[in-house]
Amino acid sequence: MNSDNQSVISDYLLKTLGIHNDPYTIKKAAFTISIHENSVFMDLITLSSMHQILIWTVSDQIIEDTLVRERLEFYLHATGAICGVICSESTKIQIINTPIRPGWRSEIIPVQEIISDTVIIEHPVFSEVLDQYLDTIWKTVSRVYFQSYGENEKKLRRLAILSAVLEILLRRIGGKITSDSDDILENSLFFYLVQFGSTIPYYSQQQVNTSVFDKEVRRKMIQSGLSLPIPQRLAIPCIDPILLVRGIHRLLSRIKTKENKKKIEKVSDCDPDSYLLSPVFSSIFHDIISRNPSIDAIFDPFSGRGEIVLLFARFLGLKCNELNKRLKNLSSAVYCSDNSISSILITRFGLALTIIGGDFSTPELVKPAHNESISQLIKHTRIGSCFFSPEVTDEFLSENEKRTAELTYRPLFTGWPDIPPKTSVLVITAPSGHVDLKIPEIRQFLCKKYNSYSTEPSFSTIAAENILLTIPYPAFIFIRRTWLSESTSEPFRRWVRKNRISKIVIDDSTKNPNDELWTCLIADSISPDIEIIRTNKNGKTKSFRIEKRELSLHGGWSLTDPSSSLILDLIRDDSIPLSEYCLGALYLHDEIKEFFEDDFWISCIAREDVLIIKSGNKPDPESAIIMKGTDNFLEGVLTSSVLQYYWKHTQDVGDGKNPPVAISLLPICRPDWYDEEEQTLVHEISNCMKKRSFLLQKLKYSQSYHDTLRIQKKITDLERNRDKMVSILYKIPENISLKYLIY
Repeated sequence: MNSDNQSVISDYLLKTLGIHNDPYTIKKAAFTISIHENSVFMDLITLSSMHQILIWTVSDQIIEDTLVRERLEFYLHATGAICGVICSESTKIQIINTPIRPGWRSEIIPVQEIISDTVIIEHPVFSEVLDQYLDTIWKTVSRVYFQSYGENEKKLRRLAILSAVLEILLRRIGGKITSDSDDILENSLFFYLVQFGSTIPYYSQQQVNTSVFDKEVRRKMIQSGLSLPIPQRLAIPCIDPILLVRGIHRLLSRIKTKENKKKIEKVSDCDPDSYLLSPVFSSIFHDIISRNPSIDAIFDPFSGRGEIVLLFARFLGLKCNELNKRLKNLSSAVYCSDNSISSILITRFGLALTIIGGDFSTPELVKPAHNESISQLIKHTRIGSCFFSPEVTDEFLSENEKRTAELTYRPLFTGWPDIPPKTSVLVITAPSGHVDLKIPEIRQFLCKKYNSYSTEPSFSTIAAENILLTIPYPAFIFIRRTWLSESTSEPFRRWVRKNRISKIVIDDSTKNPNDELWTCLIADSISPDIEIIRTNKNGKTKSFRIEKRELSLHGGWSLTDPSSSLILDLIRDDSIPLSEYCLGALYLHDEIKEFFEDDFWISCIAREDVLIIKSGNKPDPESAIIMKGTDNFLEGVLTSSVLQYYWKHTQDVGDGKNPPVAISLLPICRPDWYDEEEQTLVHEISNCMKKRSFLLQKLKYSQSYHDTLRIQKKITDLERNRDKMVSILYKIPENISLKYLIY
């Protein structure tokens, strides 16, 4: 296919996918499918939201080949892109990278219909194959290690094997740069990147074991790993660094579990930290990347698995197309630290792959290179804990205890990171640690240093205070939502009233206390009030401001909108309960013995924070309350955002523990039948619901995607008009209804 046709098809696809007006970058790559030895051109498109799309350009002769499609599907899973499109001069087929809509389809679905909060999609089948491959490498390399050292050298055995595994992966992904038997060209850029991504880092003058320096044993370990076949499904040339890093952390979790002789946990329990899947992180991430020109560097003082670092490294790396420029840019733009040696090692490995960015065919990798940028990266990715300062050793008496404490808690020394002045830095972190805070010496240190210390100290809240006190940059700190209610976090809540936190983003997806919900503390400059932003999985957000002095000193914080009480009062005013409106004709499902085809029923189904209204010739068996008779006006009021808002907020404060009783007490507005305007509103609401019912029936039989989209838009417009009219009937001011009730 000629380049002109490629350009035309790409433009058409961009418009069909709905991304032609969205800022994006395109990276071209070419690879060979081993089935027919056909070259396939691939465009990797990165959207402004950091989601990726693959577009493959092939000939008409191979587009229908199922084996070709299977190979391309492997590449899609390896990149973590949200979808892929394979196209020739006459055909275009799409595949979506989720288990929900499997298989290839000839009808292209716009990206906005399939986009998710998760930037990188991890397909379960791909994860399973990756885990099996990593397990095989680990066992093979371990066998060589044990043949050389037996059960000796236990102290850093796991790190020595991990280091070898990482080098094997780098060389495997590098492909033609190095063969199974050849050494990497010394002093080349790839040589330095492999060293950076696989050499064990150390804290201070920590003692190392003999096995790390035995080059002959390490060479045998590397060769044994390189001799293993690569599963075709991994599509290892295209594998995303973050997906590979996740797999390595799952591998370490399995190894630790096995070594501790505990029951092996499921792989899903080793998934990335849940805050990455939270709508809070999605909201913050999109807000940050929208500031693209103003961000020079990212600093994560508690990097853990390193996903935040790698995600933003990808974002910052998009500014540079050339490998050397990308290396130079990231070497001055990424700062991170963690107490775990293996975590920093794996993060460096991920950074090495991010710097290469899949450009293994570029000649820059094999040319002689200088080591300055790599040395700078090593300084910026440090082992150590910002949680502790060097003064922690003063709490221990003997010199031996002091030395042990230093190597155990690994405090970072003053002066790190040495960020150049006038650099625009964002601190983004989710503090977590496995430090025993109940040791007397540690308790004494925390009590002296932190205002948020309590009898049951929380690592995350104390770490948040540490960041806000010692790091003078804008900060985004993710901590679990439990700090808003736990009694042990009361000192931290009091401290929040006085420091530079300007916004708090809260995950409002569910009220189930067993769910892992997150908040994000956004710190910039000291202000007299705090902006509260509540968001959920549906992407809906609402924000309001609260004066800091109004936040209670004792007890938990609900952080609810003061305007909600005003809206609830307006809804209750001049209204009657639903039971009175229906003259008591409310039924439970068990009370209805029979019904006929020409009957009409309105069913109210109570959910956690939504009231579902269904109508038809049969009552719904899940209904909490059922009403008989056609009443389009009542159905319109019950389905409106006004009553939905009332239901959600009364459930929040515990007014509706018994759903049938709560539904029977719903306030239904009483129109003034002598007021022509209100009469008109009632008729308009009824007509709205009739049209909506007709369109819902029509939606069931729509054939094409575009027909479905058009009908859904009409339904949305009708519902919005209905909500406006119901708000007027309840006498809710327009500015309030537009802000809180009309979506």
